Amino acid sequence: MNPLCDKIRQMSPGWTSVLLLMGCWLCLEKSWDRADEKTVISEKNVSVMDDRTRAVVAASSVVGFSEPVTAYTLVQAGNGFSLWSGLPENLEPDVSKAPPLVNLESVKDGEPIRSGEEGLAYCEALVKAHQTSDQAFAQSATRNLTYANLYNEPQLHRGKVIHFEGRLRRLARFEPPEETKLDGVKDRYEGWMFDPERYGANPVCVVFTDLPAGLETGDKLDVRVSIDGYLFKKYRYKAADGTRDAPLLIGRTLTLKQAPSKPDSEEGGFFSGFMAVTFMAVLGSVFLLALLLTLWYRRSDRQVQQRLMTAQTSAFAMPPGAPEESESRGMPAAE
Repeated sequence: MNPLCDKIRQMSPGWTSVLLLMGCWLCLEKSWDRADEKTVISEKNVSVMDDRTRAVVAASSVVGFSEPVTAYTLVQAGNGFSLWSGLPENLEPDVSKAPPLVNLESVKDGEPIRSGEEGLAYCEALVKAHQTSDQAFAQSATRNLTYANLYNEPQLHRGKVIHFEGRLRRLARFEPPEETKLDGVKDRYEGWMFDPERYGANPVCVVFTDLPAGLETGDKLDVRVSIDGYLFKKYRYKAADGTRDAPLLIGRTLTLKQAPSKPDSEEGGFFSGFMAVTFMAVLGSVFLLALLLTLWYRRSDRQVQQRLMTAQTSAFAMPPGAPEESESRGMPAAE
């Protein structure tokens, strides 16, 4: 062991405390002198670092002494110099904005979600989106990017919170990855949104964890919605005519811009049922009228056929008092 340390340990607690306090005072003066030479931002950073250093030194000093009197003296001195409050009181991240994604180096565009490091980055985005409030997403969202920016420049805007509005056409629920269930993710919804100005073009794939009230899954939706979410990649998916690419946004939920249409609502059900009954009644009436006309024409045709047959089979009868055929020809009748 260092002989100097042994000599210091053999000194009385009072002398040890005095020496330590003098050292702390010199450290404080040195840090204050450095802080005066910096700018306002540098002053804040240096102050935080000095506070941390002072707190660590003070804590180490108390732990290093075994004499209770010396330790008590250092604690009281530390309170006087605010050494124990050197660390910032609030170490939590800024909850007013969405936390950044840090594992995006392995994400590759133009492919499906891959396993391995990209899968872990996908899970990170899903968990952070689930734990971020709507207000934080809204305050962090970039609103001046178009669909062309998202599709053609995914590597430039990857990890940014993007605001996108469109019409939701399809929505399905899937089980979330097992890695995310430990962080409270219970659902994973996948939707397909179209730009209202480019209806029929490639969609935007949106993945979120919380289903908004009033919205249900389905393949034939037409609801105007918006989302604030991380731009993860240009996602490759299988379409009916082959493979296509679409920007993939990962957020917490969707915001409904209109009430979802309900085809089986009271008004829609009444009118649709009334129209169906009316159509069936008209169709039945036409069928019945055609049947009656057919029967009537057949009956009339049989009556005409019967009269013709009767007229053809009956013999011609001479009227009473008419001369015989020979007399009518000028020949004398036989006696």
